Amino acid sequence: MYKPISVSPHAPMRVRPRPSMEAVGAEQEVKSFDQVKHNFEIKGSIGRGVFGVVAKVIDLRNNKECALKRPTRNLDIERECEMMERLNKSSGVAPQLYECGSDYILMELINGKTLTTWLDGQDLEKIPGMMRTYADLIDTIHDAGIVHGDLNTGNIIVTPSGWTAIDFGFSMSKKEDSESWDTIAATLLVISGSLFYPKGPELEDLQKNLRSWIKGVKDTSDIRDIADHIESSLEPAKAEFDESEGPIDEFLRRLTSLIKQ
Repeated sequence: MYKPISVSPHAPMRVRPRPSMEAVGAEQEVKSFDQVKHNFEIKGSIGRGVFGVVAKVIDLRNNKECALKRPTRNLDIERECEMMERLNKSSGVAPQLYECGSDYILMELINGKTLTTWLDGQDLEKIPGMMRTYADLIDTIHDAGIVHGDLNTGNIIVTPSGWTAIDFGFSMSKKEDSESWDTIAATLLVISGSLFYPKGPELEDLQKNLRSWIKGVKDTSDIRDIADHIESSLEPAKAEFDESEGPIDEFLRRLTSLIKQ
């Protein structure tokens, strides 16, 4: 299905920077929550999702640092808590659920960066590995009988120990073909975005085919096939890139040689 494409050795080997999301108003909105005045101390805002705002808090009952989510729209809190609890029992890819209130969720504070932010500056050759990690995350959630429904780069936290999915507001029990593959395809396009920039003759074939393949993703095995293809396309290009010496490299080499004399 996937034919290796030669990539120019002079194509940029860095992932294109992407703007980070701002956590606007989360702290103020959580502060308006009556329960906060009694049990929690607000330490700062974390972010805003489609259905809620999240703040970093101290649980005054045990002096523990946590994340507190408050809904800003109609949200089935019980269902979201149920999905998180199910994942807590089967894997470590969701924050630990501490408390499910009538209008709030208290959970583990995950210290890391969103995938959106983490992608900034990552090496191009890491794209296949990131795609496989993304596929593994989807499979782990599905194996627990859950569909996340909105697993975009803003809803994944990257830590030294792995990737954690957050914001289960759209989650539901898994049914056949119930996953949002359009969202997953869009996320794959973001992960592989540097392969489309800058646009040039040496990238046209790769750009054309990759968009088509990603658009057709309907299973995590498709994601892994694409990752394998990208890897096989980048390996010869990277080898040629590493062996090539441009004018600046030659100048630095000669300068270093003179300094050592």
